[in-house]
Parts: sequence; C-alpha cells; structure tokens
Amino acid sequence: MIWTLALLFSPEQHDQSTPALYLGAEAGAHVVLGRWDLHEHADFGLAPNTGAAIGGRVGFQPWSWLALEAKIVGLPYLSDPGKVNLASDLAGDLVLSWPGHTLSPFLLGGAGGYSNLLGDHGSDFDLELHGGVGARWFLNGSIALRLEARLLATDSIKPESKLANNLLLTFGLDGFVWRFSSDRDGDGIDNAADVCPDVPGEREASGCPDRDRDSTADTSDLCPDERGSADHRGCPDSDRDGLSDPDDSCPANAGRMELRGCPDVDLDGVADAQDACPRLAGSPVTRGCPDADQDSVLDQDDRCPSAAGPTELLGCPDRDLDRVADVDDRCGSEPGTVENGGCPIFAARLSGIQFETGKAQIRESSIPTLLEVTRILTERPRLRVVIEGHTDEQGTDVSNLELSRERASAVRDFLVSRGVAAARLEVEAFGETRPLAPNSTAEGRANNRRIEFRVIEK
Repeated sequence: MIWTLALLFSPEQHDQSTPALYLGAEAGAHVVLGRWDLHEHADFGLAPNTGAAIGGRVGFQPWSWLALEAKIVGLPYLSDPGKVNLASDLAGDLVLSWPGHTLSPFLLGGAGGYSNLLGDHGSDFDLELHGGVGARWFLNGSIALRLEARLLATDSIKPESKLANNLLLTFGLDGFVWRFSSDRDGDGIDNAADVCPDVPGEREASGCPDRDRDSTADTSDLCPDERGSADHRGCPDSDRDGLSDPDDSCPANAGRMELRGCPDVDLDGVADAQDACPRLAGSPVTRGCPDADQDSVLDQDDRCPSAAGPTELLGCPDRDLDRVADVDDRCGSEPGTVENGGCPIFAARLSGIQFETGKAQIRESSIPTLLEVTRILTERPRLRVVIEGHTDEQGTDVSNLELSRERASAVRDFLVSRGVAAARLEVEAFGETRPLAPNSTAEGRANNRRIEFRVIEK
C-alpha cells in the first residue's frame, strides 16, 4: 500500500509538450433545473428527475492548451410515477486548458444528445448544448484528479419556455495512456524538450551529447573530455580555488584568483613561483622581496636597509657624491676618492705654500708641502689636476689676478721640475674673486692667499 501511494504521488512532472491520448472516469450528480421530456409523447407529463451520474471519456490532446473529448454519461433517475429510468448523455467537447505542472484549470464547451434508455414510455433523443469549467490536479506524470461542472441546455416541455437547463457535477480521474513521441534522434527525449533534437544526447544535458557525463552539453563544455561542473562551463577545478584548470596557472595548488590560481603565502601580490622572497612580503617591482627604504635594493642585499642609497653602493647613501658610501667615508661631507677612504687626495687649501711678499717666489718653508704633492702625483700617474691661485684684496684687481696666475704657474713649474708631466697640470687664476674669509683682518687675508688643487681626471 505504501509503495502504491508513493508511486501515485511521485513528484515527476507530466509532459505536456507532446500529443497524448487519455481516458477518464467520473461520477457525480445530474441536477434537473427545468422540466424536460425524454419520452415519445410529451402529453404523458413524464420528465426525468435529479439523479446520479456515472460516465467515462476519451480525449486527444494535440497541444498542451487544447484537447478534444468524447464522453458518455449514464443518468439513472426515478420518474414521476416512481419508475426507475436510465437516461444517457453522449457529448463531444472542446477543452481549453491553462497548462500547469500541477494544477491546470480549463474551460469546455460542446454539443451532444440526451437519450432515454430504460422506461415504460418508449425512447427519445433530444439535442443539448453545454459549457462548463473545471480543473485537473496532476498526481504524477500520467494521472490527474478532475473536477468539473457543466450547464446543459435542452428542449423544455413547458410552452412558455423553449429551453430547460440542467447541471452536471462530476469528480473523477484522467489517465494519460499514450503519448505520441516526437524524438527524431531517438535519445528518449522529446523534440520539444531536446536542445539538440537531431543528435542523440543525455537527459541531464537537455538532450545534447555529453561525452564526459558531467551534465554540461559538449556544445557548451570547454572541457568535453574531462568531468567538470556547470559553474566552470564543464571544466574541472582540481584544487577547488574557484578557477577552472584551463585558466589556472597552478591547477594542483589552490591560489588567488588575481594570480591566476597560484598561491601567495606572504600575500604580497606576487605568486610564490615568481616570488624571490616567498615568506617575506614585498612588491611586484622587487619580485616579492621587501625594500624598506624603497631604493630598489632589496633588504636582503641592502647594506643600509633603513636609508635609501644608489644601487652601486648597495643601497647606502653618499652625501658628498664621491662614490664612497657614508658608512665607509672618512670625509663624509667632502668629496674624495675611493683609494683615500672618501677623503680628498689633496687638502683643499694648501695654506702651507707661502711666497715672498708681492712676488711669485716660493719660500723654502713651502718646499716640504710641494714635495708631498709631487709624491702623490707620482704614485697616481692617471691624475690630472688644476692648480688654482687666489689672493687677498690688497692691490688692484688686475695686479691681484696676475699675481695669482704667476704663483700658480710657479707651483706648476716646481712640480714639472720634479718629474710631473706638464700635460697633467693646468693653471687657473682667480685673484681676489673667491675669498674664504673677510679681508678686514690679517687672519682673513692670510686664509685668502692660497693655492688649491682640484682633481679633474682620475
């Protein structure tokens, strides 16, 4: 009993897309609303009364919204003298339905005839017209409960009225016994529901071929030979990171969508496979490695990770721009050479070089200083220098300029006499134009009278 009920109320939806034949049975009541005659002689005054109704029908449904029906209904009743009589109603109907998966209301109309089958007064046949409403409630794909009411109009025996109306109320079942299949490709799926009606396919793929049987039709499946999911258009997602394998650069390892499915342990936007520092957050510019001072030298290679510096100095700053990092520069605020630890080869001012007053003659006390300069130039044969001459403001501008030139030339001549090539030495005179101190004091004037060496080529 339980299995019978389970089958009867199965949730399978009925198929309304194909033509079908159905049979029905019904029972109910025939309610006489007007006096009408079903006998050979109307003057007998005999007429059918209200009684039961039992019948059956056959129907053809070419479309989901239209059906043609033929039915016969037996109408047992008691006539006025108390005699048992049996009338029948044979009718043809046109049924217009509102298709629904479960509930399907309908309108019907048609014509037929009343006949008297049993009785003491012969037989008779009267035409009738009828119309009505009803509804089907589908229990499964083949069986539906049916409830309907129809009003029947036929001849009246009353002279003042030409029509007599009767009401037929019935409840029954319709059973769809045969469906005219329309399945060109023979895959068991009707053409109306088959997306690929000319190619055999799978029901789960709406009638289209599905080689990998993943319920995504091959026509829409980007991976027709690999089982996948509809979310990924039929392709697999092996690492379950939301990116299908064909679009996943790392299909075996779950990763981030923006990195095409590749993992990024330090969450710096650089996939681990391209990240030179996969455990330390960096940036794409530095291949995933940190650069705290943003000087383009990675922290792991940066001698000064907290202070920006040039790449050639391994990220350390160089304030005096002498190519010696401040951390190594013994003269950090004064440009020098790498060989001299960042300090100048010559003192910027050689105040120890003295001359006779008002003349370009070098004093003997200055010879040791010039010999030291000679040694430096001899040890560094690639050096070229400019010898600059400066004076204080005593005297005229012209005389001071000439005096500074003569003194610088005297120093050059001394160096040449000691073996330094003249081509390595240039002379420039500035006179009183570049003072280091005020000329108002003797000390200031002494500082302004000077010789400076400027390296121009190493």
